[in-house]
Amino acid sequence: MVARKCWNCQFFIADDSESSLAGICVRKAPKGADFSAFNLANSYCYRIDFGHCLAAGTMVGDDILPLHIDGNADNMPPSCHAADVTGMNENDILPFVLPNGNYYGVTFTVSASRLNTGAGTVGLLPKLKLQPVRVMGDTQLGGDVLELIMSASHVQPHDTATDDFSTIVCNIPNASNILTGLIGFRVDLSGTSPNYISQVRNLKIGVELSQVIGNDAVSPPTSKAKWAKITDGSQQFCGDFKQTTLIIPVIPTP
Repeated sequence: MVARKCWNCQFFIADDSESSLAGICVRKAPKGADFSAFNLANSYCYRIDFGHCLAAGTMVGDDILPLHIDGNADNMPPSCHAADVTGMNENDILPFVLPNGNYYGVTFTVSASRLNTGAGTVGLLPKLKLQPVRVMGDTQLGGDVLELIMSASHVQPHDTATDDFSTIVCNIPNASNILTGLIGFRVDLSGTSPNYISQVRNLKIGVELSQVIGNDAVSPPTSKAKWAKITDGSQQFCGDFKQTTLIIPVIPTP
């Protein structure tokens, strides 16, 4: 039986089968956002938590709600104000600094002790509207409104006072326009239908952002540099090992 090592796997391509033990693994697509490769030259990730957790645990909603990094709207440090130019009425978001680049949302994790819709019933796919906002002195720039789909089993009708303490992971593969600079988040709780969240209690949202450097649609030689690097094919292997059907070269002596 051939040993389970990269050199014997069909996904392994040696840099030089005559003189090098190193190579690449082509088991996964060569994308900059492929976290299995840990290629920091191609992908940068940020995880930020925002929320609105009042000391008294009050249910809030039916309006635009600013989110804060520490989750507490009371006793906040001085905030960066933004004028009401896009219908977002609150001017007290506390932003974080996001470096320049092109970002998209990888995962949004929503946790709340109460999620109520804007009507007396709950829709099949109730959504929570989240908007990134760039603070620009006395003005603001609103990004795309992201509609996070909640699990209907954790959502209740309007004015319901029963806690649920749910945590819902929302994946949005094509979320775009996560702005850079001084960025904050707000939730739009002004909806009045069964399909939108309008009341929350102890809301916290974890936002995982990824910045992809360069163009994934590149030529094969350029794309090859994005594969996962193998430093020693005579020793390393993974759970998806698949023995090659080709002639395996003799492992060179380092």
